[in-house]
Order: sequence, then structure tokens, then C-alpha cells
Amino acid sequence: MSDYIRSAIGYLNGGTNTNEYVGQILEINNVKLRVNRLIAEGGWALVFAVEDVSTGKEYALKRLIAVDEDTNKSIVQEIDVLKKLSGHPNIIQYLHAQCLEREGSKSVEYLLVTELCPGGTLADILRNIASNSLTLAQICKIAYQVTRAVHHMHNQQPEPFVHRDIKLENFLIGSDGLIKLCDFGSTTTNQILPNPSWNAQKRATLEDQMAKCTTPMYRAPEMMDTWNNEPIGPPVDCWALGCIFYSLVTLRHPFPDGNKLAILNAKYPPLPPNPRLACLYELIKGCLNISPTQRLTAAMLLDRLAAIAESNNFDLREPPKVEIAIKPPPPPRPTPPSNTQTSPPKPASTTAMPPLRPVPIQQSTVKSAVVAQPVGLFSSLKGGAGSFLRNIKDTSSKVMHSVQQSIARTELDASYLTSRILIMPYPADGIESAYRANHVEDVRNFLQSRHPLPTRIQLYNLSRGRPNVARLSGRHIDCSFAYASADSTAPLLSALYQICQDIYRYLNADFNRIVVLYCTVDLYAIDINGKVILQVTVRVVTMSCSPLHGRLLTAHQVTKIKEWEEE
Repeated sequence: MSDYIRSAIGYLNGGTNTNEYVGQILEINNVKLRVNRLIAEGGWALVFAVEDVSTGKEYALKRLIAVDEDTNKSIVQEIDVLKKLSGHPNIIQYLHAQCLEREGSKSVEYLLVTELCPGGTLADILRNIASNSLTLAQICKIAYQVTRAVHHMHNQQPEPFVHRDIKLENFLIGSDGLIKLCDFGSTTTNQILPNPSWNAQKRATLEDQMAKCTTPMYRAPEMMDTWNNEPIGPPVDCWALGCIFYSLVTLRHPFPDGNKLAILNAKYPPLPPNPRLACLYELIKGCLNISPTQRLTAAMLLDRLAAIAESNNFDLREPPKVEIAIKPPPPPRPTPPSNTQTSPPKPASTTAMPPLRPVPIQQSTVKSAVVAQPVGLFSSLKGGAGSFLRNIKDTSSKVMHSVQQSIARTELDASYLTSRILIMPYPADGIESAYRANHVEDVRNFLQSRHPLPTRIQLYNLSRGRPNVARLSGRHIDCSFAYASADSTAPLLSALYQICQDIYRYLNADFNRIVVLYCTVDLYAIDINGKVILQVTVRVVTMSCSPLHGRLLTAHQVTKIKEWEEE
């Protein structure tokens, strides 16, 4: 729905007059509006700058066309939500709306009039500022105002509104310099509570629905993988706020490619050491918490930002006043002698509409940057979340490959199978640590930093004849019983399934629990028969802990596992 907002072309360069609407005078709720220029377009929506004929004041007119029933419901919902939220200083101001049904046409046209925000979007601002040019006060003011808008939505009664598409492109800079939230086409009051009784098809359907109303880079973990049975509600907006805060501090997105595994594990590039902005780091980490129940709320963020502002003596309600380095416009291109472009572009505009008012400096500044960079760092397309576990064998084999590439970017040789199941080689100690990765102290520090209290850890020692690594905090399970003898190169199938049942029961009892599986290198990697031992374990874990939820394996599934073992 928000595709038409992803570019603030019109706000930044004065728009164009090539659309048939330009120059017309429309009457909406007894108010006559002259259409001056087209300022943005995308999908089935157009945004125009219009002028009140009687007062000369400019507004934004959004023309939305509903081609089917679903689109019609979405547009009506957007208008209704904006009506209820309007009046807040950080929500775009609603003015009028009108529905036009044309005879002989199956489509329905809606005209929505709102305030005009000439300052562009936050994405455009961040694209065109110099590195490290934002002060702590400016970052806090922006963060406070975007959070106030989200808090206003979450504070609605009787049920909170969930925007579901919070992103830099949906925050506009108003004529008063304040930041305004727009685009409420994905907003809902429905909070979804997945539970263990859901089958794979129901989860895949939900994930596909989430993909349609969200942007991959800002999508929360619980929306991308429903197998953890986490609630989907207001915390998804707070995750997106964490992405925005991170972008304000680093001028880059934490998940620029919308990588699913990176998001599921909150694996983003480390924040740079900057004492000036260190007070904001805990807010970012609190928003980008994998568990929605432990994520900072909008109210908590406002309180913490207010405390930072008070200690640094600035007012969060003031406009951030971000100065953008002015880039000189490129020289005009050579034109043929027959071209009449030597004269100023007055005739083209004076015949179609009245003279435009002066454009703010910030507006013209960003204009040149947008022309030079039509596709920026923060632009994105919706969609892309596929169904989970369409083919168990393919999925389980791909998980190991993709996780190791996109997640295990630390010095540790460790991979997340899911956000709550971690696999690694047997931690090294003593002489072994001189030539092997995963020193026990490094592993312990990693687990403590990635999974602090109240997270509880259960460790499964899948090694053959090696003791439990007692220096790692948590409950240890010795799985040496899985091998028929000391010379066995692979664990028994029945033992693997017993281990998986225990893992499932442990994780299902509490969301604040994770599991670590480790084994010796010869089993973790490849044995003498060329067979990946732990891969079989991963496949059984995938089958028993995800779609089956602890139910007995069918004869066909047992046969498939035996086939994998024989490969």
C-alpha cells in the first residue's frame, strides 16, 4: 500500500504537470481545490499538490483507485484510521475525503485531502546528510517524534492500532518542521496469537499475509517465522522503531537486504563505538529484541528519550532542524539549436496553474540529491516471505548452508538453526584452544551477551566419549547413550528422536529458553564415510520440533530419515 510514498519526488522538486488532473478544479465537501502538480505516484495511488481557490493555501490530495473488494476495504480502512488519529502533532492532518463511483466502471475512486508536507521523508533526509553530522539532540528529537506517533496509535481505545509498516519512508517533514506519520493502509487492530495446534499451512498463510502488508527490512521476527508461537501485535512497530533508531545513529539500515535469518536472530552490524551516542544503544538493543514480550514499548522509549533530553538540556518537541549539505545542481545538458529550452520554464506553468510559492531551501537541496539517486539506501519493495518447510529435506539441508553464510559472522564457529536452537563444535579448552576455534570462555561470553537473563539454556552434548562442558552455564544433557558402541560413527535413529522430543518439551514450556547442541569436530563436520552426522540430527530436529510438534514420526518419515543416513 505504501509504494506511492516510497518517493517524495513531488515534495522535493515541485512535481510535474503531466497528469490529466493537473489544472482542473475539484470540489470536495464544498471546497474548491485547484490541482497544481503531481508530486508522487505508485501502484494504484497518485498524490497531487492542490490549492484552495479561496485562500490560496496548499494541501495534498491523494487519489486512490479501488479495483477490487480487498483494495476497497484497505482504502476505506486507511481513511477511517486517519480520521481517528488526526489531530496529533506527529500524525499527518486529515481534512476531507470523498468517494466517486462512476457508472459503467467496476473501480471506485477515493479522494483524500491532507496537509502538505514539503520537507520530504526521513529516508530522503538521511540519504543526503553528511556522515556523523546528526547531533544527539537531533537524533533524539527525531526518535521522540516518530515514537510519539506510534505511541498515539498504540494508546487508542478500546484496542490499539498496529501500523505494521513503520519505516523511514512513511515519516514526512511538515511545514512546521515536525515529523508526521502517514500511510495507514496496513493498519489493523487484530492481534494474532499463534499456538502449537496450528499446522504448517496455516502458518505459511499467515506469513504470506504479513508479507503483503509489511516491508521486509522492517519486518519483526515473529512475523517472519510463526513457529515460535510469539504474539503478533504492537511490538512489531517497536521492532521497526529500532531499525529507524539504528539508521539515525549509523546512517545505514540494520537489515538492508531483509535477510530472514539475520532478522530471526537480530544479527545486525555492531554499533560503532561512539561515546556521544552511547546512551541510545540500549534503546536500539531493547527494540531489536527477538522476543516481542521483552521488547521495549513505545511508552518506555518515550520515557527514556525524555530522560536523555533532560540530562542534556534540550526540548524533544522542537523541530530537529536537520541541515543538509547543499549540492550544486548539475549543468544544463546541451540542446539542439531547434530546441526552445533556452527560455525560462515560465510559459509551461503559467498557462496551467497560478505561480507557485517559493520553495524552502531544504526542499531544493534534497531535490538535486533525489535526481542523482532515484533509488536510495532505504527504498524497498514489499513481499518475499515464503512458506516455511515446504520440503523438509530441502529446507533442512539449506538451513545449514544459509545460516552459516549469513549468521555466523563472529569468530565463533556457531550456527542458529532457529532463533532458539544453536549448534556448534565441542568448545575447546587447554591445548586444544591453540589450534581450534570456540574457546570455552569465548562461547560462554557469547551466550551471556546474546542470551542474558531471564533466558535459560539447556546444552546437549552429542559427542562420543567426551565430558559435558561444565564451564558453560546451564543444564547439561549427556547424549552419549545415542551411540550403540564406542566405535559407532553415527547416533541411533531412536535416540535422535528421543533427544528431539526432549528439546521440544523444553522449548515449548517457556519462550525464555534456548538449546545449544555441540559435538566433536569429527561428528560436527564429516565422518570417514563422507556423511554429515549432525546434518541428520538437524533434519530430525527440524521435523520433530517444527511441523510435528512432538508427535510420533510416521513410517514414511522414519524411512526418509533412514534414507538420509544411507546417503
